Amino acid sequence: MTILEGNAFIEQFTEEKLRDPKILDFMKKVEVVADEEIENLPRSLRYTVKIDILTKDGRTFHIREEYPKGHPKNPFTREELLWKFKQLAGKAISDESRLDRIIEVEQNLEDVEKITDFTKLLTKQGA
Repeated sequence: MTILEGNAFIEQFTEEKLRDPKILDFMKKVEVVADEEIENLPRSLRYTVKIDILTKDGRTFHIREEYPKGHPKNPFTREELLWKFKQLAGKAISDESRLDRIIEVEQNLEDVEKITDFTKLLTKQGA
């Protein structure tokens, strides 16, 4: 999904998307193969992904990622983390200014006198 859509969030896994001819056609071109090297790694290290892309003109591209984005060994940048927060929290909190306020308070959490002021922002009613 990420290759075609740019993301792999909830929106990419709807019934409609899973019936999309473009996606179904792409799925026919993908082969998933277990890799013995990865399978033999300790469970805590089995985040590794290897991708080989074979082009129509015969070229091959190899990609290997040891740790997924967001893992302590492959952390998000601040910008990526804020983007992901807004994407996910935005499903529950549609008020953009409230999301910005949550981020602002979080960035200055040490200055918050009463933590309940912050947690109220996270409730259904908001602050």
